[in-house]
Amino acid sequence: MVPLFILFLGLCQTILADKTYIGVNGKWPCPAIDVMAGETVTVNINNKLGNQSTAMHWHGLDQRDTYQMDGPAAVTQCPIPPGSRFTYKWKADRPGSFWYHAHNKGQYVDGLRGPLIIRDPNPPWKNQVEKEFTVTMSDWYHTQMPFLLHEYQSTSNPDGKEPIPDAGLLNDGQGAKYNVKPGKTYLFRFINMGAFPSFFINFKNHKMTIVEMDAVYTQPTEVNTFYCGVAMRYTVLVTMNADASQNYGILALLDTSMFEGQTSSNPNFQAAVMGQLVYNKNAPDAAPHNPVMPPVDDAAIAPLDNSPLLGPVDRQIILNTGFTTINGIHRAQINNITYLEPKVPTLYTALSMSNRKAQDMSVYGKDVNPIPIKSGEIVEVVINNNDNAGHPWHMHGRTFQVVARSGGGVLPAGAYNPDNLQLPATPMRRDTVGVRPGGWVVLRFKGTHILHCHIEWHVAGGLTATLIESPELLDEKIPLGHKLACIKQNMPYFGNAAGRIFMVENTDGANDGVQQENWGALYSNKDRRRAADMLAAGNTAKRDVFGKRAPQLDLLGLPGGAADEPSSSPAPPEGKKPSIVFDGSKGGGWGGPLGR
Repeated sequence: MVPLFILFLGLCQTILADKTYIGVNGKWPCPAIDVMAGETVTVNINNKLGNQSTAMHWHGLDQRDTYQMDGPAAVTQCPIPPGSRFTYKWKADRPGSFWYHAHNKGQYVDGLRGPLIIRDPNPPWKNQVEKEFTVTMSDWYHTQMPFLLHEYQSTSNPDGKEPIPDAGLLNDGQGAKYNVKPGKTYLFRFINMGAFPSFFINFKNHKMTIVEMDAVYTQPTEVNTFYCGVAMRYTVLVTMNADASQNYGILALLDTSMFEGQTSSNPNFQAAVMGQLVYNKNAPDAAPHNPVMPPVDDAAIAPLDNSPLLGPVDRQIILNTGFTTINGIHRAQINNITYLEPKVPTLYTALSMSNRKAQDMSVYGKDVNPIPIKSGEIVEVVINNNDNAGHPWHMHGRTFQVVARSGGGVLPAGAYNPDNLQLPATPMRRDTVGVRPGGWVVLRFKGTHILHCHIEWHVAGGLTATLIESPELLDEKIPLGHKLACIKQNMPYFGNAAGRIFMVENTDGANDGVQQENWGALYSNKDRRRAADMLAAGNTAKRDVFGKRAPQLDLLGLPGGAADEPSSSPAPPEGKKPSIVFDGSKGGGWGGPLGR
C-alpha cells in the first residue's frame, strides 16, 4: 500500500494566544507524518490559506531522482497559489528523524511545520526501547511572519536586528510530561523546528546516548548535554533511574547569546523551557535546573557505518559569508552576492536548456549564486563565517561529511589549511552543521541542490547558494500540476532566470534588486496593501494578516499525541521566573558570540 497524506492548509487559532496560525486538516500543531523506510509516499496539498502562497520541503530527504519534489519555492518549483492543489511524491529511502516545513518566504514560522519519521524495521536499538517519544523545539512569535519579515527587511532596520521570539516551545507548548518506568530505556527524537535559536538539551540526573544525528545512525555516544541548532535532529536513548520517588526535568534552554544583546518584547520571556520525566504522578513536578556544560562536540561523533573520509578532493569551493547593506536594507552575502529568487525556478531552467546551455552558469542568473558540480565529483566546501554570530548550514538532497571545524574568532588570520590538520578517518555525517562566530567549517560530499543558513531571517536576507550538479544529466519530469501552479501566477516554467527562451545567456529582466517592500508569502498586491495599512495603524498586538479569524482550537502538545500529557500554554506564565543560573546568554555552543 502506498501511503497517501492529504494536507488541507488552513487557519487555526489557539485559545492561548491571540494569533492565527497555519494548520493542517483543521488542526494545529500540524500532524506528524510517519512511514516505513522503502515506501513511496504521496502527499496532496490543498492551499486553503486564502491570501498566501506556499511550498513544502521534506527536510533531510535525499530526493535522489526526484529533485522536483524537494519543495523550495523558486528552486525546484513555483509556489502553490491560494485555492490550488499540488502533489508531492517521493520515496522514503532512508530511515530516521526528519521534518517537513513550508519553504516559501519564511512561512513556516507561522506554524506550517511538523515531524516526519521514517521507520526502520530493524533499527540499531531494536528490542531495547520501552517506548518512543518525538520532541520538537521551536520559537513562538506573537506577530505573524509577513509583518516580522517586512520589519526585518526594511530600511528602518539597517543593522539587521533579527526578531526575538516571545517564547521557546517544547512540542509547540510548555510543560509536556512523559510517563516513564524505573529501569526502562526510552527513545527520544529531538527536532529543532524553530526559526532562530539553538537549544541546549539536558535531562536532570540522566545521561543520554546519542544514536542518530540528522537521520544518520551514529556510534553510541554518552553525553550530558547536546546543542541542537535550527533544523538539526538528535535521537537519544535514556535509561531511567531505579528510584521512582521523584520526577526529573527535561531542559531545553535557548541560546540567547544568539540574540546579540537584544531582549524579547515579552516581559515574561523565559530562556528555559521545561518538560518532565514523570516517575510518580503523586510527586511534585521537577524544579528547573541548569544544564551540565559544555555540550558534546558533535564533530567528534562518528557514523555507525564508519564510512571513511572522502578523497581525494576533485574540487574545492570557498564560500565567504557575511552581511552588508544594499539600498538601505541589511542583506546577507556569499562571495559578495546576496541571493535573489529567479523568475524561473532553477531546476526548471536546467531542464529546459540544451545539454550545452545547461552547463553555462550564466543562464541561471548570477543572483542565485550558481555553482556547477560534475556528477561523481568529490567536492570540498569551505564556509568562512565573517560574522560575529554562529550559523547552522543546511544542505538539500544529501548528507555531507564534516571534516574540520575551527573555533570562534579565528578569521581572517587562521584560515583553513588542511596541511596543518589531522583530518578524521571517519568524519561526522549529517545535513545541517554549525559554523562558529568568526570561524570556518569544511564539508565534503558528492553533489546536491542548494546550501543555505537555516536561520529563517538569514534565508530571507539572501544567505543561500545554489549548487547545480551535472544539469546536462537531469531527466526529471515536471508534473502537469506543478506547471499549472506556475501558469496560475503568470510565472514561466521554462527558459533562463529571466524567462527567456532565446539568447539565454542574456538574463536582462531577471530579478536583480533587493525587494523594498517584503511581505513574505502574501499573494496579491491587495493583500500587501492591506498589511501595510494594518502596520500603519499601529495595532501590533492583535493584527491578523489573514483578514479573518479562524475557529479556536485547544489542541496543544506533541503532534500525533506522542506526549503522555499535552503541553500547557505556549505563552509564558505570569509570575516569578524559574531560577536558572546558566541562562544561555553566554553561549557555550557554536551559535553566539562566545561559541567555541
